[in-house]
Amino acid sequence: MSHDQLDKEGSLFSVEPLAELASLQTYPAQQLLFREGEVHARIYWIKEGRVRLEMSGTRAGAKAMLTAGPGDLLGWSALLGDQRMTATAVATLETTLISFDAVALLQLCEQNHDIGYKVMHTIARSLSKRLVATRLQLLDLFHQPQGTTA
Repeated sequence: MSHDQLDKEGSLFSVEPLAELASLQTYPAQQLLFREGEVHARIYWIKEGRVRLEMSGTRAGAKAMLTAGPGDLLGWSALLGDQRMTATAVATLETTLISFDAVALLQLCEQNHDIGYKVMHTIARSLSKRLVATRLQLLDLFHQPQGTTA
């Protein structure tokens, strides 16, 4: 049972189908992984390292929104049907990613609902984290120190 794992709820599920789709990719520090707006058909989990996610603004140019680390997900939009990247991703340290072809992973999720649930749960957690980070960025953007006026 080396390819079986207990999930957080204590259920046993096989990770072998995921392992068969996975490949490892290593990027040096400051390497671009993908650019905002590009069509990109891969989804990644960060195994080691850090990745800065940036979004373009009309006035301020690219602004760092979040630094993702081990266990975080990148490229989730490729799995949800829109393969256009919503941010630019740059490795800030040497970074190792577990990479999946989004179409193959989606097919696996549809065939194996246990794995599909785990993958979609991970995506939901990642989106929640990004939403909180975006809110914090907006608060910082619109914050005015006391005693100043617009």
